[in-house]
Amino acid sequence: MELCHCVEAEAMAIYVYTTTPGNLEAGAHAQRYAAKLGAKVETFTEEDAAGHWNERPAGGALIGKLRRGDAIVCPRLADIARSAVEAFAIVEALHGGGIQFHPLDIGGGDVCGDERLLATVKALAELRPMRTVKREQRSKGRHLGGRRPFGFQISDDGKLVEDEREQAAIGKARAMHAAGASLRSISAALGADGHGLSHVTLAKLVKAP
Repeated sequence: MELCHCVEAEAMAIYVYTTTPGNLEAGAHAQRYAAKLGAKVETFTEEDAAGHWNERPAGGALIGKLRRGDAIVCPRLADIARSAVEAFAIVEALHGGGIQFHPLDIGGGDVCGDERLLATVKALAELRPMRTVKREQRSKGRHLGGRRPFGFQISDDGKLVEDEREQAAIGKARAMHAAGASLRSISAALGADGHGLSHVTLAKLVKAP
């Protein structure tokens, strides 16, 4: 999901986005909050929140203005996402594009820059089991955090990309294992090639199909 032009902005821009024009109190609160961030505020109000955020008139117009370093403030996380899965994808895209995101109904603060708030957004996937969300993301080749798996690098858009040198090491390890070599001797051989792997990791690699 492409949500911003990943270039440095000349100055931080703050955008308020809401789909609740009738809720004056929520809109005013978002405006006051945005003003405290210290930059000129521009407001986008969505009259009809049907469809994906980037396909809505105001949502699409806002996305077209985003630059790395900008910030979005909205009264509710639900203003931009119709489900937990959609929210997870949008927040992930904003985080990758260097955009701050402040949904005020989950405590305020930049979700993309606060691990606690980011965890809260992920927890909202209770609408569907988290293992289902993770399975869907992995099926798209996305890395979901933690140490990267040996044999892969993580691209700028969060996808796992095969590392040619490490893949060759995996092939060598499996060939040695199939020939009867011990994990100790395999570890020594890979170490000589510059690959330092724990015995646990190595055992998983050679036994993987």
